[in-house]
Amino acid sequence: MIAVSSAAWRIVRLDVNYFRVAIDANVESTNIRRIHMDTRLQENEGTSVAALVAPEDLRRGDFVTVLSEIVELPSFLWCEMLATDRSELVRLRRLPTDDRAPMKVKAICLPFIFVKLPKGQFRTIDIRLTSLVRLEKNYARTVWKTLKPPATKRRTTC
Repeated sequence: MIAVSSAAWRIVRLDVNYFRVAIDANVESTNIRRIHMDTRLQENEGTSVAALVAPEDLRRGDFVTVLSEIVELPSFLWCEMLATDRSELVRLRRLPTDDRAPMKVKAICLPFIFVKLPKGQFRTIDIRLTSLVRLEKNYARTVWKTLKPPATKRRTTC
């Protein structure tokens, strides 16, 4: 049973296809209406979540994007604020703010992966310094097609 009150409305019972609403503040009121609530999602309204992927779970053809990167900086940049040796590296996790377009995995040789960007460029990623997420195929294909530059027609001359 769910009891949510707001002004004079109170949800009395929540079922799969409908819920009952008491118009009075009194839950035992006889003035109860049945309101139909459509809870089904349409086929084209699906929601998905990008999932963090382990390096050994990557496969050719997967669509991935960078969730976060590790940046290593020398500790002497902090003067004497850190209680570390001046020769140690400090690792910071950075969330990229640049373009997070889907990338298609072309080849894998751990700890490196070779990916293709939608605009045709290629890139090698060191996965020791990045956290990757696998994107849902329909989402990735839609974004991929949208970001892909239009094909240019080649002119042939005789």
